[in-house]
Order: sequence, then structure tokens, then C-alpha cells
Amino acid sequence: MYRAFLITQLGEIFQGAKLRWVLALIFSSVIFGLIHFYQGPLGIVNTFLVGILFGAIYLRSERNLWITIIAHGLFNTLSFVLMFYGI
Repeated sequence: MYRAFLITQLGEIFQGAKLRWVLALIFSSVIFGLIHFYQGPLGIVNTFLVGILFGAIYLRSERNLWITIIAHGLFNTLSFVLMFYGI
């Protein structure tokens, strides 16, 4: 919901710009990364990149939020399993 709201609102702010959805995606991902400052610099970069990925999926799927919700759940599950096994 956060991503859908932020990308949509930023898209409205950049209305008129040729690359308005690209700008909305980048800015929302920067904000998403900065919110994870408690994870340190690597965590900020990592969540920024994941934000780009999930935001792009959201935009490519014609703003279907369910696809990104499922992708996020699978990503988190895989991350936890890999951490559990020390990978």
C-alpha cells in the first residue's frame, strides 16, 4: 500500500514530465531505502534496489498491487530461509 500510494502521488507531482513514472519510481525507492536507515548503509542500498525492483513490477503490471504483495512475501520468505541456513 505504501508503494502504491507513494508512486501514485509522486506521479501526480511530476505530471507533465516525460519520465514522470521513472521519477516517481526513483524517488519512492530513495524514500523506501532511507526509511531503512537502521539497517546501516548496506541496508539502505539494498532496500533501495529492492524498492526499484518491486516498484518496476508494480508499474509493469499496470499497478496490480497483488503481484507486488506476493513477490514481497516470497522475497522475504526466501531471505529468512537463507539467513536461517547461514547463506
